[in-house]
Amino acid sequence: MSTCPVCGFPELNDPPWADGVGSQETCPSCGTQFGVDDRADGIDEARDVLHEALRLGWITGGMAWQSTRPKPEGWDPVRQVDALRFDRPDGMALVDLGRSGLRVTPIGLGTASIGRPAYINLGHGEDLGADRSVAAVQAQAVDVLDTAWEHGVRHVDTARSYGRAEEFVARWMETRELGREDLMVSSKWGYEYTADWQVDPPGPHETKEHSVGHLRHQWAESRGLLGDRLALYQIHSATFDSGVLDDRQVHDELAAIREQGVVIGITFSGTAQKDLVRRSMEIEYDGRFLFETVQATWNLLETSAEEALAEASHEGIGVIVKEAVANGRLTERNRLDGDQEMVEALGDAADALGVGLDAAAISAALAQPWSHVVLSGAATPDQLTSNLRAVGVAGDWTDRMTKVFENFLEDPKDYWRTRSFLPWT
Repeated sequence: MSTCPVCGFPELNDPPWADGVGSQETCPSCGTQFGVDDRADGIDEARDVLHEALRLGWITGGMAWQSTRPKPEGWDPVRQVDALRFDRPDGMALVDLGRSGLRVTPIGLGTASIGRPAYINLGHGEDLGADRSVAAVQAQAVDVLDTAWEHGVRHVDTARSYGRAEEFVARWMETRELGREDLMVSSKWGYEYTADWQVDPPGPHETKEHSVGHLRHQWAESRGLLGDRLALYQIHSATFDSGVLDDRQVHDELAAIREQGVVIGITFSGTAQKDLVRRSMEIEYDGRFLFETVQATWNLLETSAEEALAEASHEGIGVIVKEAVANGRLTERNRLDGDQEMVEALGDAADALGVGLDAAAISAALAQPWSHVVLSGAATPDQLTSNLRAVGVAGDWTDRMTKVFENFLEDPKDYWRTRSFLPWT
């Protein structure tokens, strides 16, 4: 099957053009006969312009089906054209998220920095600007989501504690008429947003509770906002202290949610990630892992979970990497005391790859053979565009580059202590 370059119809019998010769096939969707309506005197560039003109004429004419043969079931000309215009770039093809049954692109979009007025990423305050109203933050979130979609990103990760991120994603998908078949949406439960839309609240920005009652409450909220668009529901930053890995009631409730067609996953943070990943793999229901995906922090400064993540991937569990740029420490924004030499080394790697420091750091995560998807935490369209350049150079990340960063690896206790002191801005 081939795709029509005019309207995006994906079921042509033959390539429209091959070796400079049109197929003579007529697209049943838009009516273009290749080699007749788009000859363009054999000039490829002129043919591209002609295809755009033919597309515009078909759209302004009402996007009517042009054949006497029946339309395919579910034929949607708007989605068809949208997919054609925003075709996934090289390196952004869908991949299996382990054996979960979900498919993702190598880079996904995390929404921690675009669902609320403050976050700990370095420079976040500058990214959002002075206007932190709900409307302003939502408008910026939409800009980032639009950029992600247009550049081929097909996984968006959110959480109950990310302010109004679930709501923003849901409304954006409704506006674009996107469903679960178009975009893999994951969310998380276990933390509650408590900052009341303040940059500097009197109390914490979020609080943790991993009880079965809290799961039921937050699942109802997530499902109410995202509906059947929600494909993956994860425990947010599970720890041994919270007891969630030993709570049979929580496991039973998650298994019941799984029966509704939602994949169950788990995410981790902190110094015990390695042990937590392995403990999560011991929990099974009906002969298979309860947690079919794991999400953990891995970056050039904090690799302690690497062996456990490789084991999970080997067992068919989908692996999602978060914080690949270490909340901005692995970018040119880092001015923290003691990080200058590390930033310079990253700059050398970035220069060799021909990308920014952020993309270099993300490419290192993409290069890990056990990683299925790496989340971008971009707060602006420009940041996201820069992050996405990592896809094109991940294959160029070398063992020598990795060796250099062995000098900058931090003890997990030191890494997470530094992270805990990053200010909310």
